[in-house]
Amino acid sequence: MSRMKNEQERLFHWSEESIKWYKIAAEQQEYHQNLARIILSKLPQEPSICDMGCGVGYLSLALASRAKAIMSVDLNQTAIQVLKDNILKNELTNVSTLVGDFELISRPKQPFDAIVMCLFGDLTEFMNKAREWTDNKIIYIMSTNSRRIFTATKESTQGNTEEEIADFLNKNNYTFEVEQISLPFGQPLKSIEEGIKFIRHYDSKSTDEEIKKLLKSKLISSSSYQYPYYFPNEKKLAMFVIDPSK
Repeated sequence: MSRMKNEQERLFHWSEESIKWYKIAAEQQEYHQNLARIILSKLPQEPSICDMGCGVGYLSLALASRAKAIMSVDLNQTAIQVLKDNILKNELTNVSTLVGDFELISRPKQPFDAIVMCLFGDLTEFMNKAREWTDNKIIYIMSTNSRRIFTATKESTQGNTEEEIADFLNKNNYTFEVEQISLPFGQPLKSIEEGIKFIRHYDSKSTDEEIKKLLKSKLISSSSYQYPYYFPNEKKLAMFVIDPSK
C-alpha cells in the first residue's frame, strides 16, 4: 500500500461525526460547485463521467448538473449511502452508484468521456487502470497544501508531490496540462466544544489545551445563527488534465 493511500484512508475515515461535519461544510459553501465548473470546462458538452473515489458524493452531485451521466464509485458503503440519499432528495436520474474497489472492478463496456480522481489514489499506481475507463480525459486532482490544516501540530502532508506526478507523466510520454486551483472550504461549527471534537478527529496527538490554542488563533465569527464559528481553510489543489492515449 502506498504512502498516499495510507494518508487518504486516515483522512477520509467516514464516521457518523465526520460525515455530519462534511455535509455541513459542503451544504454551507460552494466548494464542490466551483470545482465542478472548473472540471467541466475541460470536457465536452454533457459528458459521461466516472467519479472514482467519490466519498459522500458532493462533487458527483455538482457535476451532474451538466453531465449526461455520472457513475460514482467508492469502497465505503456508508459514504455511498449518503450520496444515494441525496440522489433521491434531488430527484436525479443521471447519477448511478457503485460500491467497490477500483483496482478490482472490471472495465466498463462503454468508456467514459472522463474519469475524475479527486483527492483519490496514487496516479503512478492507478494510471493503467484509469486508462481502461476512458479514452478521452483523466482528471487527477491532488492537494498541494504543504501542511495539514485541521491539526494543532506542524505535521506535513504525505504522498506524491505535484512535481513527482508531472515527472511520472513526462517519463511515460503522456500529454497533459496542469491548473492550480485555490478554493475556500472551511468548517462551520456550532461551538468551541464541537471545534475541539472536530480537530481531534484529524489530530490524535495534540492535547486539548493545544487544540484550544489553535482554535483561538484560527476561528472566526460567522453571521450564521446555527453555526456561529468558522474554521477557515483554503484548499490548494493541482488539477492534471491528461490525455490517456500515447
